[in-house]
Amino acid sequence: MSSEQGQSASKREVPSSLAQLSASYRSGRDDLGRDFFGPCLASCIRYRRAASFFSSSALRAWASALPALVGENDPSNVFVTIHLLIAPVLGKEDIAALRDVDTTADRQATLTRLAETILIDALQLAEGDSEIDPDRPRRLMAYLIAIGKLELRFAFARHVDGADLYHPKFGVFEFAGGWSVAFTGSANETEGGHRRNFESIDVFRSWHSTDAARVEDKIQEFDRTWNGEEAEFVEVVPLSEAVLSRVRQWSDHHSPDAAVRGTKPGSALGAEVGLWDHQREAIEKFLKARRGILEMATGTGKTRTALHLCRHLVAIGEVDSIVVSTYGTDLLDQWARELGPLAADLGFGFGQRYGGHDASHYFVTRPRRRILLCARGQLSPVLRGLSAEDRRKLFVIHDEVHKLGSESNRRNLDGAVDGVEWRLGLSATPDREYDAEGNDFVTRHIGDVVFRFGLEDAIRRGILAPFDYIPIEWTPSNDDRERVQAVFKQQAARAAEGRPMTEEELWTKLASVYKSSPTKLPLLRELLNVRSELLNRSIIFVADTEYAQNVTPLVFDRTRRYHTYFEGDDKAHLVRFSRGELDCLLACHRLSEGIDVQSIRTVILLSADRARLETIQRIGRCLRRDPNDPSKRATVVDFIRLHDAGKALTADEERRDWLLDVAKVRPEK
Repeated sequence: MSSEQGQSASKREVPSSLAQLSASYRSGRDDLGRDFFGPCLASCIRYRRAASFFSSSALRAWASALPALVGENDPSNVFVTIHLLIAPVLGKEDIAALRDVDTTADRQATLTRLAETILIDALQLAEGDSEIDPDRPRRLMAYLIAIGKLELRFAFARHVDGADLYHPKFGVFEFAGGWSVAFTGSANETEGGHRRNFESIDVFRSWHSTDAARVEDKIQEFDRTWNGEEAEFVEVVPLSEAVLSRVRQWSDHHSPDAAVRGTKPGSALGAEVGLWDHQREAIEKFLKARRGILEMATGTGKTRTALHLCRHLVAIGEVDSIVVSTYGTDLLDQWARELGPLAADLGFGFGQRYGGHDASHYFVTRPRRRILLCARGQLSPVLRGLSAEDRRKLFVIHDEVHKLGSESNRRNLDGAVDGVEWRLGLSATPDREYDAEGNDFVTRHIGDVVFRFGLEDAIRRGILAPFDYIPIEWTPSNDDRERVQAVFKQQAARAAEGRPMTEEELWTKLASVYKSSPTKLPLLRELLNVRSELLNRSIIFVADTEYAQNVTPLVFDRTRRYHTYFEGDDKAHLVRFSRGELDCLLACHRLSEGIDVQSIRTVILLSADRARLETIQRIGRCLRRDPNDPSKRATVVDFIRLHDAGKALTADEERRDWLLDVAKVRPEK
């Protein structure tokens, strides 16, 4: 954190758990564990520690502090990242071994072997110890290393010939909102360091102007050493991949207590208990920013990430009320299924303001320890009805945040979140194409994008399924061209009347012609004649209900297990589809967002919008991993209108070129 950030952070209210920190602590007068390390470890999001005199027994003793970092109940729900830079204690034989090496490579290999022996002994990874059930702190240490939340590096002094230990002893805690605390002194995070030894530490707090420079100095000192930028004076050795692999394998058999409910270290961490690495990174980025947008591809866990943020912010006392806003009954219902259990776990009340429910009065009058799920169109009076004090500890979450920039939302919600510190936006693609004013409003209302995780990233990491892409090219018929000319005539007439069409209005009318072109139907029939299996677990996106009537005979000829799903259709059809009672749904925009049916294998885009957002959401329907089909490979069929000679590429052709590249991505081995 820079000095400028520290000054900015000092203008915000510091959480009470940090505000009470003193400038120094010493044994006898203070309990270092209870008064300093405990509060800092309980709420930090990043911890950097430089310490010395480490042997395997010292590392086991240090691990005794880990339960405070991850909590006693759910070690998979860990938000803190720990960087531990330690100086191993070398015996006479170790020193002699180092003196005997002749090359830099041999010295590096020897240092790595000596350093890793400490970890191997601390975790009892030696051969023959696989059946030993170690104490919980060591299980936690292995688990955190396995999931990448604890990283150890070893420091060897080399500033003079025959140097002894790398001896600095200091640490830096970073907290949500940009605050940092640095400390220097003699204490280690062990029972002896906290209580039995006589220890003293000096503390520097970034929100105090006199301390900010010292905090920044310690951050830079640690980072320079950690990153090997002080190689002339200190040699830093990371763990080898071989030892990391042993830790991961060992940790699979010695998981922390709560993690055995479904989480495997080194894997996807379990959809029900833990978090993927990208979700942890998203959480850390947001906690530092306090407001902003998580741009995460459909199916990569935006909702679960938001729920973990809710739990964490409540746990550290930053938030005591939550408002979640989105639109569309299906999406609101989906959130309701998630927020109800969350509220029960937190001991909060839960209410809704949509679909005939209205608990907003109870929320506005007594928001503390309550969650409200609200349709976006009904959000303004809720936010404006809260007092300044209520807003201070409110967490506002906007799902599908790209819709927030509409003209009506700009009019109704402008200024409605003033005074709210914690604001989160979620979307697969938050940018509103061709709407600079809407994008500016989203940024003012929520913040910038603080984390991105796209389709390619998700497929590469095995979170989304890979897919085959089938582009079917078509050329407009004479009838289509006549309809296009009619649109241009309408444009000219409107201009003559002094009511010119906007560019967006023109594109919309032209797109309607192409989306509803009958020319595509024979091409779909030909495809289904040879690939009828594509209809099994499929969604066909069409322009509107009228066009769907032209498509249904093609589907009917091959399966009777289908139905439409448009506005006004019974939601029971979606339920039947999710249960496998229907093979195919014909849908338009209603199914583009927020629907999670993991068994969908094929998406057919008879209709596709110009905006990339819509495409990502639609193909995302079939890219979700299916636990019943681990080798799932999806298919996307796309109808591509070719450009006329001498004209620019059509939006379809641009989409085709992009998706051809995405379809080449495969999960990393």
